[in-house]
Amino acid sequence: MEKIDLKKTLKHLYQPSTREIVSVDVPQMNFLMVDGEGDPNTSKSFSDAIEALYPVSYT
Repeated sequence: MEKIDLKKTLKHLYQPSTREIVSVDVPQMNFLMVDGEGDPNTSKSFSDAIEALYPVSYT
């Protein structure tokens, strides 16, 4: 499987001009996320959710 470097592929999104305000069009992308609340440092549900995301996102 070929590794994709998004900072190179989508350079215009990661390195916009620092001299002027620019508008960028972000293409549609897929993301994994977890909804929740509370302190992520002490929440058991947050820890469980992260453990579930890792095998899905890094396979």
